[in-house]
Amino acid sequence: MSRLNLEVQHTAQICRFYLRWGHGQQLTAQVPAPEAVFECYQIWQQAYQQFYRQFRARPGISGIAGLPTQDWRSLLIKAEANLLKQFHDWINQAELLPIRGAIAKAAYAQPAVDSTCVDLFLTCEATLERLPWEAWHLEAEFPLKRPVRIARTPANIRQPSTPRQRRSKLRILAILGDDTGLDFQEERQVLQQTRHFAEVHFAGYQANQDNCQLRAKIRQAIADPLGWDILFFAGHSNETSLTGGELGIAPGETLTIQELASDLLSAKQRGLQFAIFNSCQGLAIAQALINLGLSQVVVMREPIHNQVAQQFFQKFIQYVSQYQDAHTAVLSACGDLRHDPNLTYPSSYWIPSLFRHPGTTLPQLRPTGWSAWKQQWLPTRWEAAVVTSLAVLSLMNPVQNRLLDQRLQVQAIYRQVTGQIPQNVPPVRLIAIDKNSLDRAQIQRRNPLPWGYLAGVLNQLAIHHPQVIGIDYLLDEPATQTQRDIVALRNAVRSLVSNHQSRIIFASILEGDRELGVHPEIGIPQPNWGAQGYTNSADWFLPLPRSGQPCKVLCPFTYRLTIALTQTSADLPALLPTQTLPITEFSRELRQFWLQPIFDFSLPPDRIYERTPAYELWQPHGLQNIPHLKQQVILIASDRYAEAGLDDQTKDQIPSPSAVKYWTPPNQPTRPAITGGELSAYAIHHLVQRHFVIPIPDLWMVLIAAVTAKRLTQVRSPRLRHSVLSGIGLSSVLSLQIYISGSLLVPFVFPITTIALYLVPSFRSKSYVS
Repeated sequence: MSRLNLEVQHTAQICRFYLRWGHGQQLTAQVPAPEAVFECYQIWQQAYQQFYRQFRARPGISGIAGLPTQDWRSLLIKAEANLLKQFHDWINQAELLPIRGAIAKAAYAQPAVDSTCVDLFLTCEATLERLPWEAWHLEAEFPLKRPVRIARTPANIRQPSTPRQRRSKLRILAILGDDTGLDFQEERQVLQQTRHFAEVHFAGYQANQDNCQLRAKIRQAIADPLGWDILFFAGHSNETSLTGGELGIAPGETLTIQELASDLLSAKQRGLQFAIFNSCQGLAIAQALINLGLSQVVVMREPIHNQVAQQFFQKFIQYVSQYQDAHTAVLSACGDLRHDPNLTYPSSYWIPSLFRHPGTTLPQLRPTGWSAWKQQWLPTRWEAAVVTSLAVLSLMNPVQNRLLDQRLQVQAIYRQVTGQIPQNVPPVRLIAIDKNSLDRAQIQRRNPLPWGYLAGVLNQLAIHHPQVIGIDYLLDEPATQTQRDIVALRNAVRSLVSNHQSRIIFASILEGDRELGVHPEIGIPQPNWGAQGYTNSADWFLPLPRSGQPCKVLCPFTYRLTIALTQTSADLPALLPTQTLPITEFSRELRQFWLQPIFDFSLPPDRIYERTPAYELWQPHGLQNIPHLKQQVILIASDRYAEAGLDDQTKDQIPSPSAVKYWTPPNQPTRPAITGGELSAYAIHHLVQRHFVIPIPDLWMVLIAAVTAKRLTQVRSPRLRHSVLSGIGLSSVLSLQIYISGSLLVPFVFPITTIALYLVPSFRSKSYVS
């Protein structure tokens, strides 16, 4: 933890500042003594003591009697503001800029070790120690990455601290002293509520108890052989110049710290680390206890009102039970007093002070069992809201499609920049029946397309003895065709199958459990090869046989084409080793496609298929001089003429993905849509090349990111946290390569958003007390 030591000495009219840190670094500076601050302090002190009357101090505090009745609340608020202004004017003088700058630099720099704050150990004497140093906020002058916490430490420390003894439960000794004019019921209840993590033992004043016996019992309790972790005192107290302060243990009866020194030393040797005195004027008490070797002591520098003391202690224990360290808990409790919406207790927030023995660590509860698991893993309300919102968004198909579209465009850019574009021969020859082809053939009725035109296309293809032909037209209604066209198509199909040994796969569609496909008058019964395959598929996901569904019965159109191209046996071969997973089938109930391969539009279309307009089949060059034609699927499909599709509502196209637009050559117009034939070409390419890009579901990544972010919120080192965040950013870039090398699409928008939103509260909380 980053630590600096600041000593302020007041000599005559001069105040000298000595700042020491690191490995022997030090700075010195001097400024005139803050006489104006001292005067403002006196005015503030008088208003403070007049406004708060029920103090936890020995009777007889000076300056609270004999003054006329005034609006002390208003005077106190004004005096507080004036005192703070004068104090900050003094501490912010130009002569002290190097001191302030060095502190700010330590708070701005990334720590070399686990640290969320910078601790400034302050040593000052006499009147200077009365000033509200805890109200000094350097973040008003400098940009700080970590808050600066001020811990006081006395000038003289004779005893070393003792390492804390580990216990299954904290042992707390609560001494309740003289309750004249006070009520300790609140403290009792708060302490009793700590029994889930502490053993609490009470000692102190009881009515009709002999004072000598009381003194002996308190001393015996402090020196208990089992030892204590925390000593708590509530009651009246005062400062004394020679005895380290005195504690009111009964009406008219006190114990000084000097009298308790031997017992406190014994307790320290047995594990006593921390003491809190919920009583008045504890500067001398704190200095004496740190001098004896205690690690930390919380005291009230000024007289403290009974209700303020109760509220501070309640808040302090609350934050300690939430696993804040003692210093942070003090600052958090003071922050609650300061931000009281009703300003019930003006000026009270700067009264508590933490004194620390240099070189010791702060006590802090560590959760165990269910509490540890709950703190480590259960989300806060904010975190639960983040996860729920992003989980719902991640299940929305429009959101998924939009993110997938953008990701594939980024992948396309990455492929081009890194030169990772495959050079294989496209496995598909797309015979595109487009408007130009239909116009040249003078075909007026285009939906449905005359089967006679398809017959002509097949006859032209027969010249080249194709191995596999796919017809991406639905041929289920001969009633819409002339008898001449039906006969022509039937003869063309039979000629290709019988004379040229071509394999023809027809398109079909699924309507429920019924498949609408090629009419028997046209199709050749080929049960071993399957004469048809359905074209139903989601726009972004590769159509695959359903898990547990025999492909002999129902099979995707592109899957059958791939089998026909890659298998040579006349019998039905072993199917491609690719089917949807059971978890994919399960996800369909949520309208999802978990782990189903996607169309990889990051590949340029010219690596997927070679396009030949249908009219070129009648040209002299046609498909001549294409040596790899027999290694391609010949896919006959519509190509963006207005009448294509089943009807006006079911067009044979979808909007072009951004990646496909990216691959459009600069000298060509960007096509607004991609056809069903082009989608089929992508599917055939992926099946032939075994190119299956598996997307990790966004929902899964949200949950994984939530677990990661939860751990990040528990990382206390800013340097380690920034390293982890940098690693996450780097992994987002690496995911682009993983997509290509590992065929795995790892989303990063939802995970990064999850982590960023998880960390929002910690970024907002840059200081403990603003």
